[in-house]
Amino acid sequence: MDQLTGAWPGPPAYDSAFSGKELFHYTTVDGLKGIIEENCIWATAASYLNDATEIEYGCALLDGVFQDWQDANEKKIEALGLQVLSELRNTFKDPLSKSAMTTGIYVTCFCERDNLLSQWRAYGQKGGYSVGFSLLETGGKPSLSLLSPENPHFDMNLVRVTYERAKQSERLHRILTDMLPIIGSSNIRSEAEGEGEKGLATMSRIAFVIIEYFLLDEIVAFKNEAFAEEQEWGIVVRPQITLSKKATWPKNDEDSRWLHIRAGRNLMIPYTRILPSVSSLPITSVRFGPSIDKIRAESSLNTLLLLNRYESVKIHGSDIPVLL
Repeated sequence: MDQLTGAWPGPPAYDSAFSGKELFHYTTVDGLKGIIEENCIWATAASYLNDATEIEYGCALLDGVFQDWQDANEKKIEALGLQVLSELRNTFKDPLSKSAMTTGIYVTCFCERDNLLSQWRAYGQKGGYSVGFSLLETGGKPSLSLLSPENPHFDMNLVRVTYERAKQSERLHRILTDMLPIIGSSNIRSEAEGEGEKGLATMSRIAFVIIEYFLLDEIVAFKNEAFAEEQEWGIVVRPQITLSKKATWPKNDEDSRWLHIRAGRNLMIPYTRILPSVSSLPITSVRFGPSIDKIRAESSLNTLLLLNRYESVKIHGSDIPVLL
């Protein structure tokens, strides 16, 4: 199965028009206090993000892609490939299966700009902040060299959110086109058939898990074009790929050490932590949002940073009029 696992070369190169080196995480007063004092970033379970429709949006788009791809390729692909396609389609449509798939996928979000009115409306009504992180190299190339997942068995990627529906569909089509036909290729099939029905079942399961993994990687970075102003990026943290179709996380007591729960507005929210690879998080700036009392806002922020050994962080205030 090495040919299958090595078949997917990764998503198309992202548009590198953004040339900055900082990305900005918007958060509340309590959120900033936790980031600085605990010296970590929280990555929230994907199905518990503020906008619960994000995963639904990607799954609905994918269902249309499944249908289009099958209509165009049904006569060209082996029966086993069509079987895997059918299983994938059913899984991404079923509410319980979607919930199970996103268990163990954690996301934290960033914007390319640190003074967005839409973000202040979401986070700044009672005091909010945009925290600048050094996460990009020159030319906008992603770099996570200064961060690491708390769980050593997790993978972590920095991805740019895609808003254009046509590009989203193209990325999903590419995964199916590059991977599904390989399932029926003669050399892989003959290898599987050498082990009888068990071999074919194993090949089908492995193909399902691998393709599901890559599809989910794309979906968590899709948003409706109405949110394009946010120009978001996300750090996606998830368990390293497992070939068990029914795998869940945490699997045991050791994994449970890296799973945490925080109180949300109406329910408990699972999250995992992202830690600095060196002594401190790569925070370069903090901007406090529109505030009536800017002098005290800046003073208290400066105190918080100094108490926690963030001496070189630049502090800015928003020049947007106070939100009502």
